[in-house]
Amino acid sequence: MEKENTMISISFLVIVGLILIVLAASIAYIVARWHIAPPDANGVDDVAVAGELVDLGEFITDLADSNRHVRTGIFIEIDEDYIEEVNEHSVQIRDRINTIIRSHKTEALSSENWEQELKNEISKGIEIFISGEVKNIYFESFIVQ
Repeated sequence: MEKENTMISISFLVIVGLILIVLAASIAYIVARWHIAPPDANGVDDVAVAGELVDLGEFITDLADSNRHVRTGIFIEIDEDYIEEVNEHSVQIRDRINTIIRSHKTEALSSENWEQELKNEISKGIEIFISGEVKNIYFESFIVQ
């Protein structure tokens, strides 16, 4: 009889242990999901709508302070509606980007946020020539030689 009670209590403990493990794992999953991607106030996650990528080509230009130069490939992300405007003003846009890059010194391109600052400056320079907004700038490569 005592052996039966021991078997029942061991089985009971194993079942309770498994239930606790499953419950703890479920709670951990829910908490992790909540902290990683909390829903916004309306309960709907914001989804960024991607634009079209336009290849502006390769740029090779000198830097402001030395005989060093930059070689980079640049893509811009814009709404499809403004692609024709970019194509119409491609010469002015390329000239503006060259002017922006040429105005920077070598040491400026080694600062902590240089890439984002340069992208913002290029975006503003392009938006002078188009009626839309530049969503993002992508450097295919960025080499200082």
